[in-house]
Amino acid sequence: MLQSVKRHLVLGGEFVFDTRNPILSELALFEEYEEKSIHQSDEEIKILHREEYNHLTQILTCHSKHISDSVEFEDTIKLRFTYPLELKRLLVL
Repeated sequence: MLQSVKRHLVLGGEFVFDTRNPILSELALFEEYEEKSIHQSDEEIKILHREEYNHLTQILTCHSKHISDSVEFEDTIKLRFTYPLELKRLLVL
């Protein structure tokens, strides 16, 4: 992956990324929660969140469902955690 990033950088370019160490006890939980907000058009929007972690693939799936009077849509992102020792091994390659 990092070699692919390097190929796409302009000469002298920099690649910046952030990392965090997950809290394993939090990843063990299946989490669902709801948010409400007011859109700039004064329309109330309800957002239903669901997060589920797969220990075998190390992927956290974050699913959101946005609901309002005028529109409803869903959005999903999958995040793969790379633990520090694994990242160190990848950087050596």
